[in-house]
Amino acid sequence: MEDSNNPLKLFIELANFDQSLNQLRQQIKTLASEKEFLQTNYANLATKLESIKKKVHDAQKAVHGHELVMKDLDSQLQKQKQFLEQNINQKEYTVIKNSITNIKQNQYDYEPILIEDWNKLEL
Repeated sequence: MEDSNNPLKLFIELANFDQSLNQLRQQIKTLASEKEFLQTNYANLATKLESIKKKVHDAQKAVHGHELVMKDLDSQLQKQKQFLEQNINQKEYTVIKNSITNIKQNQYDYEPILIEDWNKLEL
């Protein structure tokens, strides 16, 4: 009798094939589960990335806005100093000097806000 036609041998080969098929099915399930897990993590990370990008953009806008305010205050200060250089009377001098003092105070008060936003942007 031939070995390849031996029913017992064929049955054993079928059982071995069935076992390897079950192992492959289990591997497919495991890989599918891992794929789903990774896809979920990817989606969560993509959402977090978008949130971080928005926060950075908002921080950049805030810093830019505060820098514009500081530039405007500096421009006002320069204009007031130019007025001081002109021939003016004592009353005008006092008004301009008070205006300069107020502008400097505004700059001083605004600096912590600008620095805080710069720090937020750096983080």
